[in-house]
Parts: sequence; structure tokens; C-alpha cells
Amino acid sequence: MSREHLLLHTGEDTIHDPKIEKKNLSPKDKRKNFWFYHKWHIVIVLVVLVFAALLSKDFFNRVNPDYEIGLLTKTSFPEDAVNQLQEALAEKAVDRNNDGQVIVRVNQYVIVPGSGEELTSDGQAASAPAEGSASASSSMEGQEASSQYVDANMQMASMVKFSVDTQDDQSIIFLVAEDSIDYFQNSYHLFAKSDYSSPDMESSDTGDIGIPWEELPYLDGLKLTVQSWDDNYNDIEVDVTDSFRELRVCIRDFEQLSHKDDQATIDYYNDSKELLESLKTK
Repeated sequence: MSREHLLLHTGEDTIHDPKIEKKNLSPKDKRKNFWFYHKWHIVIVLVVLVFAALLSKDFFNRVNPDYEIGLLTKTSFPEDAVNQLQEALAEKAVDRNNDGQVIVRVNQYVIVPGSGEELTSDGQAASAPAEGSASASSSMEGQEASSQYVDANMQMASMVKFSVDTQDDQSIIFLVAEDSIDYFQNSYHLFAKSDYSSPDMESSDTGDIGIPWEELPYLDGLKLTVQSWDDNYNDIEVDVTDSFRELRVCIRDFEQLSHKDDQATIDYYNDSKELLESLKTK
């Protein structure tokens, strides 16, 4: 018998016909089959949905402060105390963006004046000069060695954020450590005199720059604390207000603002002046 006759009317191969396979599958097998062919599609869709949800949450929960205030110090201040200060300042501030809440954000910039010179080209801190050496006496003048050399990463991060702040006019008011005011004013010419006028650019005298914390009754009346524990591990409240009394409240020199011709910046500056003026009364 010829080969053609054997194959005649045999019909199509139905062993792997998807339609027949589908008809013969149980509900459980159908679910397994669906997962086998579509699992990566489902995983990708889920990842996209989770990512979109996170972005949406971040967008809708993003806090848009009415004011930002820079805190320029050599060491970081306790976060709890800074949060208390933010809340206290908000009591004197106004809802500038009309979102129904008044928020003042204090941005900490931990910068040791002159320590950038001790940073190597790869961003690592150079070793401190030996105590008593000529280089040590010149760089440590009036300061302790322990505070002069800070973590290189923290120093560089603070410098970058501080630079962005000043370039974008984010903070109009700054709280500056008394022993840092000379460096920042003479290096950057950032701040106005206590009467808001521009200082002499040729003068290195910073005595009339800003207002000492203790001369502002509202600030001087604050009590800023942190939670700690005693030798018996009992919770105690520690008053850290004295650290803040070493600050001077400064306002940016309007003429040195990057966007002084922008109306939004002008309004922000005037509102910041009003906030500073309000601190002169309890």
C-alpha cells in the first residue's frame, strides 16, 4: 500500500491542539496554565503599580514649608530640640502658601569653617596636624582640635546643601554659631546688618550682623529639650537651650540674593523680615 494512501483522511494532528487541551483542563489546571504563560506580565504590572503608588504617596504627602531657615553650626543639634524650635517658630509665622497649615523647616548645615582646606581631592578628610605644630596652631586658633575635623562625608554633604540653599534663596533667615559668623560673612557676604541694610563689603567687622539669640525675647523665652536617661536608666528631660543661645539670628542681605528681581523672592524676603520682627516680642 502506498504511503500516500496511509496518510489519506487521517486528519490533522490534534495531540497538541490548544483548543482541545483547553477543553480538557480542570479549573485548577487552567489557573496553572494561565500563570505559566502570564506570570511575568503580572509581575511587571504589579511592580509598575507599586512604584506608581509610592510616587503618588510621596507626591501627596510632600511637605511644602512656608519658611526655611538655615542652621549653620560646627556640630549637629539634637533633632528633637530642632523640631521643637520649628514648632515654636511656626507659632509666629503665617500660612504663606495657603495650604491650611503653617510649617517652618530648619535645615541643619554642619560646617567647620576652613575645614574644607583639610579635605583631600578624593573627598576624604586629611589627618589632623600634630598638636603644637605650626600648622596646627594656625588652623586651630581659638578652636579645639576635636571640633575642627569633622566627618568628610557630612562636611561635603552640608557644603553642597548649603550652596544649593544660598543659590536658590531657600532660606532667608539663618541661625549662625557665634564662632562661625566671621567666616561665613567674610567668605560669602551673605547677611545684612541688624537694621536690614547692606554691610560694607570691604569691612571684616561682623559685630552688627544679625541679632544674638538672647536679644530676641521670643527665642530667649524658649525651653528646648531632649529625652535622655540617668545612670539608673530612668527617662529624663535634658534642657539643651544653652546650645541655641550661642547662635546669632541673621537675615540674608537682599542685594546678595540670586533672585532678588523675582516677585516671589521679594514677597518671601518681606515675610521673613516680618517673622524676624515678631521674634522681638514674646
